[in-house]
Amino acid sequence: MAAGPTPTTPSEPWWRRLVQPRILLGAFVLAAVIWFAVANSQRVTVDWFLVETSSPLFLVILLAALLGAAADRLIRWRRRRKAAGERR
Repeated sequence: MAAGPTPTTPSEPWWRRLVQPRILLGAFVLAAVIWFAVANSQRVTVDWFLVETSSPLFLVILLAALLGAAADRLIRWRRRRKAAGERR
């Protein structure tokens, strides 16, 4: 049996729900991405496959982070779907 999130009770303080390793790690990664974006405000040339543009570096960093998160979600979704198909 897989261990899921701990159920919260109504008498439990609101902050206890936020103090979970997954949420803390996500907050740390988000803070790091924001810090890198703010620290890198100069313009850079980005060579897309068909066109070359000049963009602020923080936009390139944020786009890369969003694409990485989307790829992670897609991989997890496919693994779950494959595992569910094997159980049948």
